[in-house]
Amino acid sequence: MQKRERSCPVCFVPLSITLNLRGVDDDGGLSCPTARGQNSPPDTCIICMENPRNALILPCGHMFTCMECCGQLQKRNCPICRQQIQKVVKTDGNDGTNGKSAVVGRKSILQKLNMSEFASSTKVEAVVKAIGSSQKKESHAKAIVFSQYVTMIDLVEWRLKQQGIRAVKLVGSMPVTARRSTLTAFKTDPSVKVVLMSLKAGGEGLNLQEATHVYVLEPWWNPAVEMQAIQRAHRIGQQNKVTAVRFITKDTIEEKKNQLQEKKRLVFEGTVDCKAASLAQLTEDDLRFLFH
Repeated sequence: MQKRERSCPVCFVPLSITLNLRGVDDDGGLSCPTARGQNSPPDTCIICMENPRNALILPCGHMFTCMECCGQLQKRNCPICRQQIQKVVKTDGNDGTNGKSAVVGRKSILQKLNMSEFASSTKVEAVVKAIGSSQKKESHAKAIVFSQYVTMIDLVEWRLKQQGIRAVKLVGSMPVTARRSTLTAFKTDPSVKVVLMSLKAGGEGLNLQEATHVYVLEPWWNPAVEMQAIQRAHRIGQQNKVTAVRFITKDTIEEKKNQLQEKKRLVFEGTVDCKAASLAQLTEDDLRFLFH
């Protein structure tokens, strides 16, 4: 049995380094009071003793200073270990942990919400239920979920993980290596059942015939964009039946967008495909609605 390479549980990029973060424990790793000041709180910068520690120094992993003081260093050396600084990352400790944890990288909507009190939406629950139902019928079934909003993708990913369904996501902010690793994991790892994609990042140019279910969470103004997204799975060479589901919330603007899509489709079929029956379904009011 081949040993699998350890990779990031989110983007599946192989892990190459392990960073030992120092400076966010109870005493900041400085047991000597004179090193940080007699009256200085343990989570403040050891240089100015006023600002909170928010400068993560790489590669040594020390976080004892603030960004302001770190930027004023005359030499690009860590003030703790004197190792050369390769990069300084600003972290956010305002997450209710009193500086004991650091949030680095792209901020997620989940970091701004109290998830213990969060009430999910009808649409999120509907897509989670649909995915769960398909998994019960076909344990090997895989699905693609498209959304226009990264925050929506984060919320759906969180709910899927709560249900024990392993999912990966592909959004425009991800680097090329992370995108490639994410797609490889979806295609080759049988435990990964869902790939969450933003409509613009994954709507075209991909071949995902491993998926047999496609879910579009919001209608797009241009129906061709949605069709291109669905065709990521429904392509020549697909051997299985592909089911595509569009989620539209009743009594919202999404119904208007759905009506607009239908009228655009009829205009396209009537003008480009020369189908007189499609043009016959359009009224004068429909044309005013399209070109007003």
